[in-house]
Amino acid sequence: MSPDDTDEFEVPALPPSPPVYERVEPRYFGVTPHALVSAAPAALFGEQTRRRKLALERSHAQYELGGAVHADDEARTASTEVRRP
Repeated sequence: MSPDDTDEFEVPALPPSPPVYERVEPRYFGVTPHALVSAAPAALFGEQTRRRKLALERSHAQYELGGAVHADDEARTASTEVRRP
């Protein structure tokens, strides 16, 4: 067989297929922006709830301390001052 004797190469016909695209989303702290935006209000709501609870505990402690001082109850005043939040 000489170098000039080559067989014709036929490219096999490929069936048509739709294009496939890969969607790349940025990630911040390993989370997509959509998830980050939806998680942020939940975190803020949790912080707000914690602050309201602390304010309520402080209000109750102040009310109890005021009642103990008004009643001249030294033991109750001392125990209320110790366990302030």
